[in-house]
Amino acid sequence: MSKKVVVAAMSLAGLVGAAALIDLITSVPFGHISIAMDITFLIAAAIVGYMAYETLGEMK
Repeated sequence: MSKKVVVAAMSLAGLVGAAALIDLITSVPFGHISIAMDITFLIAAAIVGYMAYETLGEMK
């Protein structure tokens, strides 16, 4: 069960990171409201993704 939660967190972090990156490039999902928020979302997604990756490594 816990492995599924970690994989779900990693997937959602990837989705948020992809949405923020697409918004920076094309301004489609969020209308390019704030570049600072896009960068913050990218950093947060990278941190959560890294933490999930390390957690999966410790679970094995």
